[in-house]
Amino acid sequence: MRRTEAARYARWSAGVAMVLAAITLGVYVQRGWVARRERHDTIHTRNFLRQLLLLKELPAAHS
Repeated sequence: MRRTEAARYARWSAGVAMVLAAITLGVYVQRGWVARRERHDTIHTRNFLRQLLLLKELPAAHS
C-alpha cells in the first residue's frame, strides 16, 4: 500500500470515528436532557398538587 492510499484510508477512518463519536455524544446528551426534563416536570407536578390540596384544605381550616 502506498503512502497516499494509507493517508486516504486514515482520513476516512478518522472521519467515520468522528461521526460515530458525535452520534454517541448526541444520544447521551439527549437522554440526559430528557431525564432532566422528566425530573423537572415531576417536581412541578408535585408542587402543583400540594398547592391544590392546600387550597382545598384552607377554607375548611378557617371555617
